[in-house]
This record gives sequence, C-alpha cells and structure tokens, in this order.
Amino acid sequence: MNWRNPIHLVLAVVVGLGLLWPTAEITRALWAVRILQVDGFCEVWRPLGGGEDVPEVRAGLPQRCVRFVSDVEEAKYRHNVRMAVRSGQVQRALALVALAGAIGLFYLLPVLRGRSPATDLKPIFASAAVAFTIVIGDTALARFGP
Repeated sequence: MNWRNPIHLVLAVVVGLGLLWPTAEITRALWAVRILQVDGFCEVWRPLGGGEDVPEVRAGLPQRCVRFVSDVEEAKYRHNVRMAVRSGQVQRALALVALAGAIGLFYLLPVLRGRSPATDLKPIFASAAVAFTIVIGDTALARFGP
C-alpha cells in the first residue's frame, strides 16, 4: 500500500471501518451490556468535580447519584457505570488495533518489500491519520449509526 495514493488511504479507512466497526459493536453487545433504568431512579444527584477519581468520571458522566429509589436501581446504576467504563476500553482497543493495522499496511509492508527505506517515517503519520479516521467513524456509527 502506498501512503501517497489517496485511493489507498480511503480504501484502508473503508475496509478498516468495515471490519472493525462490526467487531467493536459485537464486543460491546456481549461485553458491555447495559440495563435499562426507570425514570426517576435517583432521588439526589451530585455534580462531579474534575479531580475526582470515581467510576462515573471514567465513564464520562457529569454527575453521580447519591440516593437511589431502591437497592435494585442502585445495582442497575453501578452495573451501567461499569459497562460504560468497559465500552471505553473497547474504544481504546479499537484504536490500538486500527493503528497497528495501518502501520503494518503503510510502513512495515513497504519496508519489508524493499519499496521504502526504514528511515522514512512519513507513512507512520499517514497511518495515524487513517487510524484516527477509523476511530472517529466508529464513534459516529456507534452514536448515530444504523
């Protein structure tokens, strides 16, 4: 694959997203299952500060429930926070796989074939751009997709 060829770059993004997005969705569906909660499950919400190290911050939530309607709703809430953290782990794993695959295609493959010198690091930057585009595409599809 030639990193200077825009068709190769677009093809790598489309194929990478076509392979990694379903894999990430299946992984999220099996490994990060969330439980639906009724409206009004929390009686008292407390806003979170930036320096707190609680699971809600890692899950990206702006507030934390401190008093629940029932013990069942509290268990559901704790479960959903853990699943949100797991979903973030899936996203980071997707980013690493996308970056490793793109570096393999645009840097290692040409170096091993002798078509590019090992000191030319520009393909690594193109690989990072491809991986970033795949991750952004996965995020958009997960949020707004089919």
